[in-house]
Amino acid sequence: MVALELFWTFFVGTGVVMRAMVAPLHNREKTLTLHLRRKTNRDIHHIHFGFFFLAIAICVFIIRGVGFSGVALSAIGLSLIADEVFLIPKIKPKKKGIIPGILCFLSCIMIPKPGNNENLYFKKNAFILSVIAHIIIGVFASIIIVFYF
Repeated sequence: MVALELFWTFFVGTGVVMRAMVAPLHNREKTLTLHLRRKTNRDIHHIHFGFFFLAIAICVFIIRGVGFSGVALSAIGLSLIADEVFLIPKIKPKKKGIIPGILCFLSCIMIPKPGNNENLYFKKNAFILSVIAHIIIGVFASIIIVFYF
């Protein structure tokens, strides 16, 4: 059960820190995201960092098994993903399938006007969707931790 407590500490902590720090740092010149956007000429968001952390966590799990670093990295990665997962359908609404359809439906209910993709993150409803995504992903991750580790 130590892994479960560790997971939730990093998972919730990352979500709180991201929501608290993104707004004040959003248009600053020295953020990692802005630097990568300029270097790669791509629209990079912290959901991409989430997938990166999750990939590293999977490698750590394969090499070292379940441990502090693997659980912490997976919690950070999943939290970064959960923070923006409901905003993806507004960015790419043409995807087909059940899961993208559900995400698009929830996103369209909560954030009715597309507007500028960068500004969606700062809307009140985007925060609510972030909390919902954190609950859903956190519960599924907890079930996996309890039953498999």
